[in-house]
Amino acid sequence: MARAFASLAGDLALVMDAQGWVLAAAQGEEPEEGGWAQAWVGEPWLAMVSPCTRSKAERLLARSLGGEQGRASEINVLAHDGHPIAMRFAGLRLGPTGPLLIIGRDLAAQTALNGRLVTLQQELEGFYWNSMSVTAGRTN
Repeated sequence: MARAFASLAGDLALVMDAQGWVLAAAQGEEPEEGGWAQAWVGEPWLAMVSPCTRSKAERLLARSLGGEQGRASEINVLAHDGHPIAMRFAGLRLGPTGPLLIIGRDLAAQTALNGRLVTLQQELEGFYWNSMSVTAGRTN
């Protein structure tokens, strides 16, 4: 089920019990070895979340257990080598006593695009101020 949801709806799908332990994990474009998220199976998901976004992950789990859905949270998870991966997660409970389904979207492409936009903005500001100083030098 996790693999089907990951391929259809996101980059990562996690099935968890009510305590937040990962029962199944699948990545959308999963490598043959099963992907880095497979190492999370049998572990508490909160241990895989970076400390700076742990409170968001706890709130997401609580909302999902309470039946709320649709509110996504940006949470950094730790890959197998320890580097953080920025993801947007949403979750829901499958039935009144069923497991949780947490779907994640990798934000790396969006983060890279934002970085390029900031760089371009800084370059444009630099060109503007350079042209203003040249113009000011001509009038003095």
